[in-house]
Amino acid sequence: MRLNKPQVISFILFSGIGFIIDFIFFIILTNLLHINISISNMISAIPAITYVFFISTKHTFKSTFDSKKELICKYTIYVIYQIILVTIISVLAQYIFAFLSTLELSESIEPNLLKIFTKVLITPVTMTSNFCFMKALTRGKKGKTNE
Repeated sequence: MRLNKPQVISFILFSGIGFIIDFIFFIILTNLLHINISISNMISAIPAITYVFFISTKHTFKSTFDSKKELICKYTIYVIYQIILVTIISVLAQYIFAFLSTLELSESIEPNLLKIFTKVLITPVTMTSNFCFMKALTRGKKGKTNE
């Protein structure tokens, strides 16, 4: 997979907006509603992944779909991928938070800030894997991304 710098920058920009959407929901769910990190991460991802899929396929990867059926099919594949990724990452986030909570340093850090720090730690992993998956998913019929 060849890296296209403008594509990467565009994806980071749109994913950054998706991250803000995700992050706002995550903070509301964990810090205001006191929902566990794992569940909050799964719920907060839904509006973010939907936004990133539709904006990135159109503007970053310049994909067009022959029909609504193809669009729905690719979106469904992306959602299934996200369910798997977010589930794995959410469980990992819960373990990271639990581990960080046991460190002496955590005694001086507000638990809500530790939750936010955990979310920030897992973000590069999800962003990188999302870019690779979206690039593969939006390849044209001849095996090339529509650019």
